[in-house]
Amino acid sequence: MSSVDGVDHTNNVEKVIWDNVPGTTATVIVHANAFTIPTSEQTFAVAWDIRSL
Repeated sequence: MSSVDGVDHTNNVEKVIWDNVPGTTATVIVHANAFTIPTSEQTFAVAWDIRSL
């Protein structure tokens, strides 16, 4: 992971910090850009950590 905030165009791991999420439900949508995948599908993993304030 990059040690600075912003989009990391070099590594394939991103870290997102979302403070003060409004409400009790959140939706996360993952997009892969600039890839040509013959099968139109690509596996990926998402990990999260929810912390109470």
